[in-house]
Amino acid sequence: MRDRAESAGRTGSADWNDGADLAGESSRCGGEREGGGERGPLLLFANFVSDVVCGREPAELNLHGMVQSSRKVWLARPGDVLVAQFPVSREFRRYVGGLLGMAPESVAVITTEPDPTLPLAEAVEQTPGLTGRLRALVAERPGIELLPIVLDRSTVRLAAELGVPVSGYGNRHPGSGGSGPEAVPESALEAVDRLNTKSGFREAAQKLHIRVPAGRACRDWPDVVAGARELLDRYRQVLVKPARAAGGDGLRIVTRADLPNLAQHQDALRNQPEGWVVEEYVPFVRDVSVQMEVGPTGATVVYCGEMRTRDCSYHGFASPLPEQERERAGSGGHGGGAGVHRELESAGLALGGHLTECGYRGRFSIDAGVTEDSAVYAVESNVRRTATSTRHALARRLAAMSGRPDRAWLADTRPGPHATDLTAVQTLLQETELAYSHQRGEGVVLSVESLVPDTGWHYAAIAADLGRAAELERSLHALLDAALGSD
Repeated sequence: MRDRAESAGRTGSADWNDGADLAGESSRCGGEREGGGERGPLLLFANFVSDVVCGREPAELNLHGMVQSSRKVWLARPGDVLVAQFPVSREFRRYVGGLLGMAPESVAVITTEPDPTLPLAEAVEQTPGLTGRLRALVAERPGIELLPIVLDRSTVRLAAELGVPVSGYGNRHPGSGGSGPEAVPESALEAVDRLNTKSGFREAAQKLHIRVPAGRACRDWPDVVAGARELLDRYRQVLVKPARAAGGDGLRIVTRADLPNLAQHQDALRNQPEGWVVEEYVPFVRDVSVQMEVGPTGATVVYCGEMRTRDCSYHGFASPLPEQERERAGSGGHGGGAGVHRELESAGLALGGHLTECGYRGRFSIDAGVTEDSAVYAVESNVRRTATSTRHALARRLAAMSGRPDRAWLADTRPGPHATDLTAVQTLLQETELAYSHQRGEGVVLSVESLVPDTGWHYAAIAADLGRAAELERSLHALLDAALGSD
């Protein structure tokens, strides 16, 4: 492996936000560091591969996250340092910098060799000379803090080795006693590990009176079969899923007729040391999520949104929820579901209180399903910065620069065989006036660089409301299909 560090500007460089004031968003989100506001330099640590997933999820899932490292550029300001496990091209940095008013060379970008089996912190430590290079960059940036995707032990260890506080632990809050940065407590790391499993979340949710589907965690496969048989006495269908998995991997709907064949399902999922969850199958008509921020004094709601899923796998997101948009327009009583976001927020605040007690600082989300009669069932928590958090940050940041702080946004991926030709798509967006315009306060941005062919175009459509954002999305699809072809 080799050090591919690129030179960076100092903290005193021109303001990344081009004068936009996001302090209100920062304070509203309990010290949120991604969207903006006054802050010092950050070491943006894109640990898509972490202790939490290594050895527990297939390497191809880790690789899927790694190739999206470029999305972290949307969080950067001059003087920041981005550490990633996948290349981020100058072309994409110029594209992002052009929209955010920043020179691409004003952010240091360091990448290790891609390895989906090695946590990023360990990859840094094993790359000759890279830890020393990071120390030098840190020394040039007084007050720098490390902002990880997920708070894991190897990252905390590396931060200590570099002498950099983890974001959220940089200064003790008033009344806590002592001075200087707080240590990340073991209880916080244990909570991250536990609550990134479906079984760990179920246990916490039940104690916190958060509604979840009827069911239980299972230690081993005989326990799964027994649990499924027990639930099928009460329900027509049950859901069997690994305690730690993503993208719908390993999930199966089971009926009583399937019980004799469950052993075959186990053969495909032998490496599940943390067990499974068996629960009532609840037919959801919507998939929703609440994103939260935990600070020293507690948890706050950042945003809610609706997930786009296909075959139990997430592929897109839209925010705010339609019922939130109706409330803002003064028509909250129409269309039903007005209580969905309140239930989501209540669940988020309950789990946030638990995480606060554990000493955790940072982002987390709760994903949930909504039934036809608007009942909300929480299904999992993600104690990390998820894919949507960066899209939300870029939408808020661009909107604030345009003087329009309340914007709706949606994000998704459009398949295409030519998904590496960034310049061609930029030109198409500009020529058709679909590209994001600060003057109009709306448009489409490419949220992630596509360095791997056939992975599709990752985009975000930003507009005054969800209806207009959907119009922009339809126009984008038609444009890409006509100009570049579609699978």
